[in-house]
Amino acid sequence: MNTPAIWQKIEKLLEKTEHSNLVAISRADFEEAMKDASDFAYVEIENIAFPDLLEKLRKELAALPMHSVRNGVLRIGTASDSADGELSADNMCGLLKIVQEFVSGAKLIWGLDVDPAISSGCYSIAVVFAMSSR
Repeated sequence: MNTPAIWQKIEKLLEKTEHSNLVAISRADFEEAMKDASDFAYVEIENIAFPDLLEKLRKELAALPMHSVRNGVLRIGTASDSADGELSADNMCGLLKIVQEFVSGAKLIWGLDVDPAISSGCYSIAVVFAMSSR
């Protein structure tokens, strides 16, 4: 995916999280994390329930050239804001641990929001990585 296409995805990601009443990703934090990046990588996974989501994320991250990752942003969309659709602390920790396996030392910003477009009991995630030429 080319950089302009990734920027379009990033704009959609920020639109979703900035209008959420949950843990949103601020544009300022995002821009700071992406500052001075020479390239970007983008992973999006939709409509997959745990634990399949964790395995799919691991496979997607393993396919990326992670040796030069500088920073990253993780957006997690839940099916609803009701008690049965909430992302558990264990699920959240599992997602963050998988990302950390591949980007050890990078700054990671994450946000959580309600995404009415996904099926009940499922989640969508988007991960953007800033790549450094350093």
